[in-house]
Amino acid sequence: MERKGDWIETFTGKQFYVLDPRPEDICIEDIAHSLSQQCRYNGHCKAFYSVAQHCLDIVENMKYNNYSNKIQLYGLLHDSAEAYISDIPRPIKRSIDGFNEIEDKILDQIWVKFDILEPSEKEWEIVKIFDNAMLFYEGLYLTNNTNDWSWNYYNKSVINNVLFTDNKSNEETEKEFLEVFNKLIK
Repeated sequence: MERKGDWIETFTGKQFYVLDPRPEDICIEDIAHSLSQQCRYNGHCKAFYSVAQHCLDIVENMKYNNYSNKIQLYGLLHDSAEAYISDIPRPIKRSIDGFNEIEDKILDQIWVKFDILEPSEKEWEIVKIFDNAMLFYEGLYLTNNTNDWSWNYYNKSVINNVLFTDNKSNEETEKEFLEVFNKLIK
């Protein structure tokens, strides 16, 4: 069957059709590698901080707040589509018609690939709360912006203590991402 659109080559050499994602084209090694290589804030931060490290920090915070392994797995993989379409800053992402649909379609195939039930609306809301809390802390510690722009994203009533870990090398982060995935997927 002919595929829709064009493809990108992944780290493991797969052809991934961004507009026609399929479970057989998805690989956790590609996700971990790509996310460990991508810098948050479009690279505009004081030090390199990868999307993979962001996801790992979300998992640590969920674990600290006694969320289930299932919720932690959603937290780990919430940005996994970015392995195939890059981490695009929110202001840009919101301005690109159809982008969220592409991202959601890829994420849907990631759930299928790893035999993970799609998160409920309530479960996804928990992930977004943690994602926004990390955005707040990342903004404080990683950018030169001392304004309060990120307060809009921080829900103090839900997360009282956010853990923000020291950044590791890309290789260490990739390895840890895979280890955490393998632990949570069981």
